[in-house]
Amino acid sequence: DFMKFLSLHCNLLSNAIDECDGETMETLRQNHVLLLTVFKFLDTNGNGLIDRDEFRAGMKLLKKRFPNEHRFDDPDALFDSIDFDGSGDIDINELEKAFQTTQMPYAEAIFRLFDKDHNGIIDREEFKEILLFLNCRLPPNEKFMIEKSDILFDKLDEDNSGTLELDEIRHFLSSTVAE
Repeated sequence: DFMKFLSLHCNLLSNAIDECDGETMETLRQNHVLLLTVFKFLDTNGNGLIDRDEFRAGMKLLKKRFPNEHRFDDPDALFDSIDFDGSGDIDINELEKAFQTTQMPYAEAIFRLFDKDHNGIIDREEFKEILLFLNCRLPPNEKFMIEKSDILFDKLDEDNSGTLELDEIRHFLSSTVAE
């Protein structure tokens, strides 16, 4: 039910209001239409799932249209970052989750996206996934070396807790990656 969808997103986007205003509802409706359009574009066989080959083909078309856009350079890494359950297919809920993160500040979106166990901290494995995701957006000469992720992790872990909190991720992203 579309109204349930809108109500759910209103609650997710703002804890301060009980109901969305008309402008927020319209923005959500437009985003939902865009989401469905993107999903249908990528789901070429119409089975309700986007497999890796469909995703690659869609990214190849986008790369032709936007040749200087580095986000499309590594479609497999981008696919893996959206395939939250690791099933090998992207369903509408996973694509929706990826789109939801665009409604919040970049650092918080990255943090929430990769805090897989939702414990409010980023561990070393989750940090490696962040680096892989960021590498999708970067030109080859600026990519992070994944094999050195532990060194970078330790450097960012200012309180030596063995984990990274949102402020540490925010500091890292603001100093290394343009949002």
